[in-house]
Amino acid sequence: MRKLLSLIALSGLFIFSACEEKTDPSLVSDVDVRFHAQYDGQELKKSTNLLYENSVPLNFEILTLYISDVFLLKGTEKVKLIDVEYLDFTPTDAQGSSTASPAFTYRDIPNGEYTGIQIGFGLRRNLNDKKPSDFAAGHPLARENEYWLGWNSYIFAKIQGKADGDKNGSLETGIIYHCGADGTYTEATFTQPITISDSRKSLDINIDFKKIFRQADGSMFDILANPITHSNPNNLTVATAIMQGFPRGTEIVQ
Repeated sequence: MRKLLSLIALSGLFIFSACEEKTDPSLVSDVDVRFHAQYDGQELKKSTNLLYENSVPLNFEILTLYISDVFLLKGTEKVKLIDVEYLDFTPTDAQGSSTASPAFTYRDIPNGEYTGIQIGFGLRRNLNDKKPSDFAAGHPLARENEYWLGWNSYIFAKIQGKADGDKNGSLETGIIYHCGADGTYTEATFTQPITISDSRKSLDINIDFKKIFRQADGSMFDILANPITHSNPNNLTVATAIMQGFPRGTEIVQ
């Protein structure tokens, strides 16, 4: 009888503890995050002529990006928002010249006033060490077309299009930036107030594909002199320049 009572008491304690561990739903929210492709502050239109530095016409046909390790910041505290996502702004089923705005919902994010957000552009090393075969279908990293077998790396970003360098009306220069390898992974912190609450639980993240080509010194990247990334994995100069531009082209809106 004594053993039976002890078991009942322990069972009650376990049930009570399990209930205690549940998060109060009033303290968390499901946060919607939507990403937008822009060019010079406006919605980017794929396969549509735009103007680059010195009025060079160009267009974009493929725009994709991996992001990882996205944290909401509150002083020294970091709250994980996104582990890894694949952003495809130019899916084959997009209508006309419209670019897609990939959207995701993240569950049970603690409510509160945050001081900023940290974003990893590309994949952190322990993710990039994986292969598509390591993941189930539907996972962002299960995409065979986004992996370089010869480099043992995912393709962190794809920017493809054409430019009219001599301005003769013909887009004769192919622009092909496939950026990857651990050395090009870029983290950035954006300091600004972000509120997560029942009434404010969405974020819009704009990525301006003209601004990412503006270098740290203020000059524009020379796309005509460097129209493609190098195929040599030991030469990451162009890929690094492109990936380091993503923070300069990113804006957080709430």
